[in-house]
Amino acid sequence: MSSDPNKVYEVGYGKPPTATRFQKGKSGNPSGRPKNRAPATDAGKILQFLDNEEVVLTMNGKRKRMLKGEIHFQQLFARAINGDLAAARLIAGMATKYFGPEAEGASEVRFEVMPDEYFVKRTEAKESP
Repeated sequence: MSSDPNKVYEVGYGKPPTATRFQKGKSGNPSGRPKNRAPATDAGKILQFLDNEEVVLTMNGKRKRMLKGEIHFQQLFARAINGDLAAARLIAGMATKYFGPEAEGASEVRFEVMPDEYFVKRTEAKESP
């Protein structure tokens, strides 16, 4: 092809009009093929799935089925008993959070304020035969 604009150019199969051709230095697909994006992962769901996975292990010569979460807590408790202070603090924190009075709900114990005369009368009644 020459650069002469007056020259007749035959348009046909494989020969598009010069006006509609791709520009030089410019891509024919500027946005390109879209990239495959990994699905959004929820760390909480993955952790829950792993924690609830069942494993068969041997304890004291017997096969036992346990959840991975249970195994983790048993190991943590064993480390705390053997002197690991970090594990002991973690267990103590979890115990106060999950086994404390707030976790169990309202207490059935009631406190009543009594006047001093009540106690004076009571001690006098005990002392007098």
